[in-house]
Amino acid sequence: MDTRHNNHLMKLELFKAAKKGCLKDFVAKYNQLQSLYQPISLLCTSHRNDTLLHIVAVFGHDRLAKFLAGESPDLITCKNFIGDTPLHVAARAGKLCVLESLLTMQNGTDPPSNYLLAKNKDGNTPLHEAVIHNRNTVVEFLLGKKQDYNNFVSNVNEKGKSPLYLAVESRNARIVSNILNRSGGTTSQNGTNEDVNANVSILHAAILDKITDSSKRIASTSQTRVDEDVETKKCVLHGALTGTDTEGKCAVVENGNVQNSKHVETTKSVLHAAVAGKDIGILRMVAEKVVEVLRDSSNHPLHLAASLGFLDGVNYLLDPKFGMDVLRHDDDGFCPIHLASKNGHLRVTKVLLDHYPDAREFLSKQHQNILHVAAENGKYNIVKYILKTKWAEFLINEKDKDGYTPLHLATINWHPKVVSALTWDPRIDLKQVNDEGLTALEVAERYMEVMAPFKERLTWIALRSAGTPRTHVKDPETVKRLEAAKYEPYNMAYCKGRVNTLLLVSALVATVTFAAGFTMPGGYNNSGDLNLMLNALRKAQRLLGLSLAMMSLAFLAGVNLVVTESYSLSVIIL
Repeated sequence: MDTRHNNHLMKLELFKAAKKGCLKDFVAKYNQLQSLYQPISLLCTSHRNDTLLHIVAVFGHDRLAKFLAGESPDLITCKNFIGDTPLHVAARAGKLCVLESLLTMQNGTDPPSNYLLAKNKDGNTPLHEAVIHNRNTVVEFLLGKKQDYNNFVSNVNEKGKSPLYLAVESRNARIVSNILNRSGGTTSQNGTNEDVNANVSILHAAILDKITDSSKRIASTSQTRVDEDVETKKCVLHGALTGTDTEGKCAVVENGNVQNSKHVETTKSVLHAAVAGKDIGILRMVAEKVVEVLRDSSNHPLHLAASLGFLDGVNYLLDPKFGMDVLRHDDDGFCPIHLASKNGHLRVTKVLLDHYPDAREFLSKQHQNILHVAAENGKYNIVKYILKTKWAEFLINEKDKDGYTPLHLATINWHPKVVSALTWDPRIDLKQVNDEGLTALEVAERYMEVMAPFKERLTWIALRSAGTPRTHVKDPETVKRLEAAKYEPYNMAYCKGRVNTLLLVSALVATVTFAAGFTMPGGYNNSGDLNLMLNALRKAQRLLGLSLAMMSLAFLAGVNLVVTESYSLSVIIL
């Protein structure tokens, strides 16, 4: 028992020596224990499954790393409980010297370059880990070590993110530039039309955050479902970005249709990340690589930039070389200018109108103009801007597919400020009705609750104040409901709930006020000066007395309100 305990202590000493990094001490302890343990048992822990090489790698002891890898080359590919090899650990910690030492070792039939494709439980390679933790020098070193470069940088993890995507997402311009410049080409340099068509289809799918939605558009004549394995989804967008030959690697078939693929919905678009990051420098680097295929894409970068209010990105993507079609609808049926109006991005809306003055007349698939969209979503700044223009008269009374005017939409979504702005514009026709024959006021009365919230009441008041009429022939259901409301008893449960809420809030406020009145300077901590505390107490005596008196009166008033029905009890309390 003592011998086993001593051996365990010696093993712990070996791990301490590994952390310190002294080669001489480590080798001495290693040789001492080598006769007692099998090599793999000696070099592994029992909890995290970290080997000595993992420990040496994280501390950056390159000489020890080279010694251990020489003693047992299999350690380079050993994984701990989260699937990290020593290369993952070194890349994450930015220990370039350890990586250089380990990648000079041989491991049987596997060349050193294959070590770099090992994945942990998150699907990350050492390059992923280096990019995630912004280890720029490590990234540059790893990029130079892999011969199959395009396959290396397009490898995606479990979240569908490649090293290039991660670099764009983290706005690391140095890594993005390094990856793109090493690729050495754009899609315009591909030799055959088949390759170009393949890259167009890949980019078309990859522009979206979720490829499944785009793939339905690509494979409109095909009934095959998207079903791609990990190997085939590596090349999404990278065929367009890096100029690689996509034949045999990407999920593309003849006529631009998509093959069956699995988990493709998790693959992320690099261009999407560039726009979402709102970094114009990185967007330029990425977009320049796909300038040829961007013209044939579904224009989602411009839609995304407009919806996010990315002004520099919108200006850049409107460059004629990209050939963006601002009339193209997205999956929800909106053009870029609709998305800018929907999200209240006034500067982006103005830019789009400057480039395309007729964009004010663009209609969504619901036949809504930009004023419809802004009014429906309560974007007062957009509505106010449009109403100041001369061309607002062409939009203000226009109806959508369901016969709703902007005023109807603002009313049904309870935006009182927008309703007020629209109703007081002299160009609006308050008598306009929707397809059901209802004016804006009647729409409000149809959908307004009996005990209406504040916003609904304000909306109704704004319509009444502007003189919005009702139609002569009222909706029978509305008439019946309004007549019944005259004789409907009050909703006592609702009233009690409101009263209880107000009482609870008032009690909380009173409690805090009472506690604050008794809190001395310094709180529960001893201030060290009793005279100061006594002086403060004398000054606060009158306020404390007043607070106590008010608290007592408030309490009596509350109790009296509760027992009002019992005259004798209320007299006793008073």
